Amino acid sequence: LLTAGYAVVTKEYSAGRASRLVQSVTQWVDDPDRPGRQLGWVQEESLDYVRPVRRLAVRAKKSNGQWYTAVLLVAGLEHRDILTLMGQPLGADEATIMGAYAHFYDQRGGGIETSFGEDKGGLGITKRNKKRFEAQRLLMLLGTLAHNLLIWSRRWLCRRIDPHQALRLQQYGIKRLIRDLYHISGKLSFERNGRLRAIALTPSSSLAKLMLVPLQKLLALAHIAVSLDET
Repeated sequence: LLTAGYAVVTKEYSAGRASRLVQSVTQWVDDPDRPGRQLGWVQEESLDYVRPVRRLAVRAKKSNGQWYTAVLLVAGLEHRDILTLMGQPLGADEATIMGAYAHFYDQRGGGIETSFGEDKGGLGITKRNKKRFEAQRLLMLLGTLAHNLLIWSRRWLCRRIDPHQALRLQQYGIKRLIRDLYHISGKLSFERNGRLRAIALTPSSSLAKLMLVPLQKLLALAHIAVSLDET
């Protein structure tokens, strides 16, 4: 991103590096809008990037009395840019400038982070790591495919069921889709040549009844019967 000339506001990914960088802060100021949070400029020179970056240290006390620390990285934006974006006067003092940077980062959207969290919990992507870069990349692509397939299937189901049930299903995240919706027990019947002939869902689950009609429509062209197992 820096090589391509983008303006970037992000957070230092390494907790260990952040802990080291905050030690170079010479002056901390209180954040007036977030009681208990303090801000300070990192003084250590940034030599790890292809363009100059400005680094703002953030710390706040946890319930056990210890400090939680983080470091924000900013490139391609000047003080006047951040102050203008946050509606602050250009002649603001240093504490207001630091607060503007921190509050600008606070406004980031949480949708992507929530999505990543769902994939970690539902798909277990953090539990499957490969040593080679190529293998890890393929694993990432497979995880992306699984995520997209689950989201597509949820949308497809919601268009084919009762609106009240669809509203319920729309609240399901990745983990619940896999754990509850796609782990319904039942029976599979095969022909002698190994071709799937019928699916009988266990009727004790309300989700089985929800899935019945959509699955019947989906698998009709494949001549696979779907029913509730009443035995």
